[in-house]
Amino acid sequence: MQLNASRIKVLQAQDDLVNFMKDSASRKLLQVSDDSKTYGMLLKNLTVQSLLRLKEPEVLLRCRKIDHELVESILEEAKQEYAEIAEVHPPEITIDERVYLPPPPADYEDHGLFCSGGVVLASQDGRIVCENTLDARLDVVFRQKLPESVCWLEFWCAMHLAFRWVCSLFVFIGSALDMVSLISDTGLFLLLKKIH
Repeated sequence: MQLNASRIKVLQAQDDLVNFMKDSASRKLLQVSDDSKTYGMLLKNLTVQSLLRLKEPEVLLRCRKIDHELVESILEEAKQEYAEIAEVHPPEITIDERVYLPPPPADYEDHGLFCSGGVVLASQDGRIVCENTLDARLDVVFRQKLPESVCWLEFWCAMHLAFRWVCSLFVFIGSALDMVSLISDTGLFLLLKKIH
């Protein structure tokens, strides 16, 4: 019973740590769009990557409303780069002006629907979608790295439990030695008293 309770505590600690790490990374992602030059290059690269995945002559692009102008400014360069890499004609890209990705959260405690940035490209019929938002990429990284992170966490939790067990053992041994010492001292005292 105690082993199950300990295992549940370890699993809860793992879950709490993973959620804390993901929340911290998500907060950092919100700062990526602060530098418009760097963020513009990132949007271009995400768009090119999405085009390479889709390989469609006509695509629909969705972005956050606050990124609309920045996306328009990088679009021609992204189309040309894709065309050179894929050795095809530049695709026709339509920015969806009816449906935007959710805005960034108003503050860090906002738990509503939000997007840290990036783009979503889809074929014109909507059957093929490439979600290349910063949040989607973070989810992918966590899914890929989670088993590795959990293994390390399990190792450290096991080490912590082993350390606690060893400390308890030393406390028990120390108490036992104190008792042996007390018994020995008392026994030696009684033995000496009998001799005299």
